[in-house]
Amino acid sequence: MRLPNGTLVKIHKITGISTPNLSEYISNKRFPSRNRAIVLGNACAKLGFNVPKETWMFGTTEEIKSALITCNQKSEDSTTKKQMEIF
Repeated sequence: MRLPNGTLVKIHKITGISTPNLSEYISNKRFPSRNRAIVLGNACAKLGFNVPKETWMFGTTEEIKSALITCNQKSEDSTTKKQMEIF
């Protein structure tokens, strides 16, 4: 399962956490501290991703990726819908 392009960059811009670290959190090679998980959860909420701090701390790779992909698809669907309404 692959994340849509730009997902990690969007999270990085809000949190300041490097994209390599984000990638390691998502792949469960490293685990965020409690404070960093809170920052990630808040950033995801701002971006419309349903990935709470608990998922960042205890979720599997599949759970984190699935949440990020699902939210991206909803965002893209609503953007496409708005664009179609214009025409």
